Amino acid sequence: MSRKIKKDKIITLVGIKQARKGFEFLHESPSEECKKCEYYRVCIENLEAGRVYRIVGLREKVFPCPLHEGGARVVEVVESEISAAIPQKLALEGAIITFHRITCENFACKYRSLCFPIGIYEGDRCQIVGIGERIDCEMKNLLRAVKLRRVPS
Repeated sequence: MSRKIKKDKIITLVGIKQARKGFEFLHESPSEECKKCEYYRVCIENLEAGRVYRIVGLREKVFPCPLHEGGARVVEVVESEISAAIPQKLALEGAIITFHRITCENFACKYRSLCFPIGIYEGDRCQIVGIGERIDCEMKNLLRAVKLRRVPS
């Protein structure tokens, strides 16, 4: 029996030029200017630094923002699914795993971004929501490309 993990929408603000459905962004630490803004709570505090989000809904309201030309628009976002490499033996769609980065010293590997993905951290609990290709690892690791969705602990 597969467990379906609910993707909760989060209300936040993004620059008017980035405000379109499907746009993905990496949320980073706020600037000093952001910390003084009256919209800080809804714009910044709802998101976790280092995570990747995807816009799934647009709202009409636009607020002035000194960092974004034209202001910031209210949007609905969800955490994005992250492409990653995991050991082949763990690659079962629907399974919930604890993510661990692959040990690798090959900095020129074409799969490096899958072994060290942005938006997911060591020890995160994740559901495997898609299985991709086998990875031809030069270090002889038996790996598979997957799509991961972080799940609450």
